[in-house]
Amino acid sequence: MDDFNFIYNPKEKIILQNAYFAITSLKLWSWMKNNYISPKNNSPELSYIDKFIKKYSILGYTHNGYSREWVLRQMKFISLYGIEEYQDKREKFHII
Repeated sequence: MDDFNFIYNPKEKIILQNAYFAITSLKLWSWMKNNYISPKNNSPELSYIDKFIKKYSILGYTHNGYSREWVLRQMKFISLYGIEEYQDKREKFHII
């Protein structure tokens, strides 16, 4: 699992770690890459991710509606371009 050490906000780091771990454990990176991801998407895959996060989240932290939508966009970017590119973009645009 990527540890997201390049992110300094502890809550942000935790929700990204939780989602990354869920998608990796469920082997859904290909699905993330090849499907339109929307917060209103009721696909079984997103349901699996949500349930996994609720069950195994680090420190019991789960998502509200806004954070879920935000983290899905982050995971979509990672699925398309990779974690290294994600880190580079965050550092380049000072989003850390």
